[in-house]
Amino acid sequence: MTDPRKDPRRRCMRFEEWPVVDREFWLAATDRGDALDDGGPAAHWSAHSRRKRIEGYGRWLTFLQFRGLLDETTHPVDRVTSDAARAYVDELGASVRPITVLCRTEDLYAVMRVFAPARDWWWLRRLANQLRTRCTETQTNEPTVRSSSELYELGLELMGRADTAVHVHPSRRATLYRDGLIIALLGARPVRRRNLASIEIGRHLSRVEDRYWMHFDAHETKTGQPIDVPLPPDLTERVDRYLACYRRHLV
Repeated sequence: MTDPRKDPRRRCMRFEEWPVVDREFWLAATDRGDALDDGGPAAHWSAHSRRKRIEGYGRWLTFLQFRGLLDETTHPVDRVTSDAARAYVDELGASVRPITVLCRTEDLYAVMRVFAPARDWWWLRRLANQLRTRCTETQTNEPTVRSSSELYELGLELMGRADTAVHVHPSRRATLYRDGLIIALLGARPVRRRNLASIEIGRHLSRVEDRYWMHFDAHETKTGQPIDVPLPPDLTERVDRYLACYRRHLV
């Protein structure tokens, strides 16, 4: 059976694959400017916010590409119509969790706001608000048992939301990021609660070259078997960011 996560229709188009006009708009929007120029409307976005928006907008471009709607001569803003956005939401909803649909829609809204700041995007904001309400209701009614892949995906989404919640108090963002990191870690490498609570940086969680490893000696585990496993490579930068930026708000 083919892994649905490898479906090319679900990938996020890489920045270098974007149409030239989209890349030009992005570079202009995120330009930091200089002493005499304030830069673009997204100049204040952090590197992580930019990465998240690039990924989210890349997913939108993939949707357009497979629907035959990615006319590279068309203004990026003119492609974002109410009908296309709702079709995008429907397609996402058939393959990912509601919180992911919400985050992708918020990514699209954020990019449109900096691509065309003067345009009123009230309808797209309203769509995101409707999805947020639906997401909350779904989370309330859904069963509590989740697969490892769902937990991992949720953890990544929570960390992404923490990175982009620039108007939220730093301690709340740090808490959200920490929770997302814990969920992703447990989704990828499940350990008992006691082991999770006892993790010490440099002892149980250490970086070896380009990735982190989790290690527990035999006497530290309930089964008496040592644990020595690597974390997924895409958690490396996220653990680094937690230690460098968020942990200080919680210690």
